[in-house]
Amino acid sequence: MKILAIEHDPPDVRDDQFTEALLQAEAASVGTAAGGVIRELYFRADRDEAVLVLECPNVAKRLRS
Repeated sequence: MKILAIEHDPPDVRDDQFTEALLQAEAASVGTAAGGVIRELYFRADRDEAVLVLECPNVAKRLRS
């Protein structure tokens, strides 16, 4: 089953909490941390959000970090 997921930051998170080192470490680990369910990952040009295409056996499969 393919699932489209659009990332949104929680309202209590500030932009200054996203350091360049943190963003690079997160980008480097996204494939392995997601347990192989992320098939495609895109970044929007108009917002600071990611768009992901997930492939899971069903919607109950959860990402674990």
